[in-house]
Amino acid sequence: MNVATAMATSNSNTSGISMPAVHPYQKKAVEKGDKQETPAQTYDIESATTVEPFQLKPDRTGLPADSHQPLSFATVQGDHVVQRVIKSKDLAGFLQEQIELQHNEGIGKSSKGKGTPISPQESTGSGKPKAPEPSVEGPRESTKDKGKEPEEAPPKYTTLGFEHEFAQMTDGPLRGVSHLELATSDMRMPLTNLPFVIETDAGNEVELVSPPFLFETHPEIPIPDPEEVAFVDHMLEMALRTHTRQDGSTTLTTFMQAFGAAYGFTFDWKVNKKQQVELEPKNMTYNTDASIYKGIIKSGVHAFSTATLGNIHIGPGVKGVTGGMASDELDKIDKEELAKSGGNATGAVVSQANLATDARVIEMMRQLGTERGEQVETYLTALSDHFRQKLLFRTFGNKREGMEALLDGLLILSRQVEALYSKSGMWRMRDRRDHFKTQMKNYMSMLAEPDLSQGETVKVAGNLAKLLADSAKELGEPYQGSTLTVTTTLEDREKGVKETREEVTLDVFGQQLVHQLKTLPELGSGSPSLRMFLGMLARTLAGQLAVPAQKKLKEAQEKRFKSDIYKNRMNENVIGVEASLTSRVKDLDQAWVKDNIINVGTGILEPEDWQEVVKLLGKGSDFRRNMEIEIPSPEPKKGVADETFKKLTQYRGKLGKQVLDTMDTVLKYINTKKLTTDNPDNSPIAPKKTPNFMGHDASFIDPRQDTFLDTDRIQLPQYWPNRRLHVLEIRWRSTEQLRKLRTFYESGFAPQVRERYIHRPTGVGNELWTAFLQEINQVERQPVDDRPYAYGNMYASVAEENKKAQTAPSTSSAKKEEKRSFAADEFDLIENVGGGDCLFHALAGEDLDAEDVLQERAQIAEVRTGMVGNINRNAHAIVTALYQTGVVNDDDLRFLMEGRHAIPHNVLAAMQRIPGIYAGDEEIQQWCMHGEGNRTVFVIDINGTLTRFDNTGPHPVPYTPLTRTAVLTNGMQTSTVTLFKTPNHWRQVTAIRGVVPPPPVDDSTSKSE
Repeated sequence: MNVATAMATSNSNTSGISMPAVHPYQKKAVEKGDKQETPAQTYDIESATTVEPFQLKPDRTGLPADSHQPLSFATVQGDHVVQRVIKSKDLAGFLQEQIELQHNEGIGKSSKGKGTPISPQESTGSGKPKAPEPSVEGPRESTKDKGKEPEEAPPKYTTLGFEHEFAQMTDGPLRGVSHLELATSDMRMPLTNLPFVIETDAGNEVELVSPPFLFETHPEIPIPDPEEVAFVDHMLEMALRTHTRQDGSTTLTTFMQAFGAAYGFTFDWKVNKKQQVELEPKNMTYNTDASIYKGIIKSGVHAFSTATLGNIHIGPGVKGVTGGMASDELDKIDKEELAKSGGNATGAVVSQANLATDARVIEMMRQLGTERGEQVETYLTALSDHFRQKLLFRTFGNKREGMEALLDGLLILSRQVEALYSKSGMWRMRDRRDHFKTQMKNYMSMLAEPDLSQGETVKVAGNLAKLLADSAKELGEPYQGSTLTVTTTLEDREKGVKETREEVTLDVFGQQLVHQLKTLPELGSGSPSLRMFLGMLARTLAGQLAVPAQKKLKEAQEKRFKSDIYKNRMNENVIGVEASLTSRVKDLDQAWVKDNIINVGTGILEPEDWQEVVKLLGKGSDFRRNMEIEIPSPEPKKGVADETFKKLTQYRGKLGKQVLDTMDTVLKYINTKKLTTDNPDNSPIAPKKTPNFMGHDASFIDPRQDTFLDTDRIQLPQYWPNRRLHVLEIRWRSTEQLRKLRTFYESGFAPQVRERYIHRPTGVGNELWTAFLQEINQVERQPVDDRPYAYGNMYASVAEENKKAQTAPSTSSAKKEEKRSFAADEFDLIENVGGGDCLFHALAGEDLDAEDVLQERAQIAEVRTGMVGNINRNAHAIVTALYQTGVVNDDDLRFLMEGRHAIPHNVLAAMQRIPGIYAGDEEIQQWCMHGEGNRTVFVIDINGTLTRFDNTGPHPVPYTPLTRTAVLTNGMQTSTVTLFKTPNHWRQVTAIRGVVPPPPVDDSTSKSE
């Protein structure tokens, strides 16, 4: 009998562990027949040997020497193989490639975040267009051309920018001056209009901040190709090393001139009106020279000429690990290349990445986990874990389904393996047995934590599998093919309970164990979005510990900047813990989200989720009870005087009230933005002005608000229309983290979340709503201009028109107004259930059931699909319908429609198919066109206008006070249907009260006036 198969089919009620034999998730390899020659294999070898600027050798990819890259520069993404997007072999070519790619792929954004036109031409280093050249990826043909094979879905992108600490100042006045922007490039990336920036950093380091680049992502989630990121990071690192000489002779001026010239741009000093680089309080550190201060009575030095700063010498950096995030160390080829140019071959270059991604990826980063850091970071992590556990337990309970039985099985397994070791009789094996026992105990203790995330579970499962595989190898010598006995209890209706015993090898058992652990549902798995949000909220609550430290550090910097007599206030032993807290609060999980917790929540939570948050945080809730008492205390270092412990304890004393105040602020937003209702305001929140360095506004909740970025400017709706993106700063070994994220997602075990950035109507039409979003997201965005139906111009007028319509004159108005309006009590009306489908109920003269509504909508949508010609009004029709229906809020509506002027008929038709969406003039005309096309509709509007619809569209019907009744009578008599319209409702008219009813109208003989 096949043991694995027997186990896979056995009852789960066992004393051992029942698991499937085959791991269901495997990566797809790139077949040799699919491999193509790479750019690195085809470019000119001779040109690649040039030293200035640095270029990759033919066999260089920017990857570590032991990495397993596909030969064709292809990246395997599950079943999705993406050919390398980056075609250039050097940094200069890559930058030009990016400018062209961003021109072709996106809509640029001005400083206010509005869409601005992008020329399809490539740009020069200054961003100005130059003569067109072939596109980076070649022309793209429409995927809708009939008669052609369907094309592969277009690639998706996200943005990622780098920060490289690449050199150290060895002299000059700026040592000890941090976060001072020195210069910016005249080259700017089109998508964000951002330049390269050179600035100082802690430890006398000099840093190059890159503008965001576009990187192709996994087709289902905004995670960029890690090997593409490593490739570009390596190019930047080697370029920086090449232009920072090993002998320390490089100055800031020579670096800026050489680096810019090599890669197609120039640096301009960031100066004031006096052409000086000016310092601010935020630039003050422990080590800032005593001569630097602004002064109150006595003037110090706080601004420097560009000549003075340009003469500062910079040498190899000493901060962090050599190689930054692309590799741990330079390989032989890199060193030989740098030796030729005299570049920096020994100093450290450390890089970080700023990635635009969604909440799922942020949660995956947290789940993957990292090793704990120094004392401050360890305490912040303990606080975050504490709040997360309490939040999850209060919401989802404290038991993880299936884990108890699995732990029982692991205990049996551990004892069996220990027995196998004991049988050996060898002292070495007994040592290994003790090691195995200790490790198993540790892993089982981790798994027993109910709030263990899926990522953490996967990590433990992998460690368990390795432990079992190692044991199988060790036991294989004296006991070749060592097996475990797995007892299975089967229940049979006729024979009763029966036990069977099967043998399974340790290595196979380990593989099966990994699968079962990974597929075990985690606590709160039934509401992944809420679980995700609560984890992030826990970090926000823990981060409040740093808020008073921010204030204290900011005050110390401001005093130090005013006078040199306050230099002692900036000593490390005075302000060191505060400096650490304000920095380490960003280091939890080695990543920092540059956005507000409310913005994260409104991007992923549904109204029912917010209702749970209200219960959790509300007055009198269990979570609030004993808050201050239950907050964990920091742990002191043993045997030493611990100033850090003392200060952390002081800040911990204030934390309880801060957390309660933070919870109240969250509740306030939930209430004012109506997040628990069916029509919430999901627009992002942000202060009018970015806070100063270390500034904090309690109304915006999170610590370190000075690092946050404008949420609106980060969005990439052309690629991720239903996701709210946030900038995630990956603070250490970014490429390694991206590889882990990609592997985690492709394993199938990563957290999932509903896409709901734009609200979906409730009820029947959800699938049709999704189909509509897919259609409209194929429509290109164009500049907002003066066209009458351009969304960006007419949006306000649409809203204003609806407000006016809702306040139309009543029948009790002045006599003049009364003549130009109609009242409902003038007519006999057929009432209907109302809602977004009321027009179809009114046309039918009765309440239609759901299937009939779908059928009616499908018929008129087919008419729209077959229409040709003018599409100018389609955008206006969609905005009006969605606005009046109320299924999306104003922010989401603008997000969906801005810049989409030319909406094809098939896209409008896709919206018209959705039950519940407001219908109006366009739908009435299509109803008239349906079938033989000879139907007519006479519309009496409460605002006093009369309109006749036929298959050619709407036609106004004039009248005077004297002809009013006659025109009404004639309109009803000569039309298929007469409707009465109010701002939010349609009803069918059967008669004019006080007027003899007209004879029935034969549809086949009805004529237009």
